[in-house]
Amino acid sequence: MANRILLDQTGLFISAAGVDVLSALEKDLIFSSNYVSTRKFLGGTVFVSANSQATINYGTTLAGVPIGIFYVDDGALALHPIIQATTAVLTDMKEFAAFFNSTSVTFRNYTTSGRTFQYSILEVMT
Repeated sequence: MANRILLDQTGLFISAAGVDVLSALEKDLIFSSNYVSTRKFLGGTVFVSANSQATINYGTTLAGVPIGIFYVDDGALALHPIIQATTAVLTDMKEFAAFFNSTSVTFRNYTTSGRTFQYSILEVMT
């Protein structure tokens, strides 16, 4: 029977079935505490009126800097993807902007018609 779990000063490692964790390659590990993972924390859509903004509060304070994935529906059957991990301005295109931090995300619409933002906030797990 193969050793499947290793917990030592470098971390926790679990190998795939039939693979000895003591000699496993990275591709053979099903878990390694050396790698950061994410989980979807929050997601949805929000309509932002013309020349306006909307803020979504998370309801909690995230421990780390979240990753934001956003799409803006421009009204012409096109989605503009925006992906960023920052606490500063996420994007500041001439028409749309998204700002986020560990407690909320704010969407701004600088256009003369309403826009729908689709969003996912990913929490970084360490």
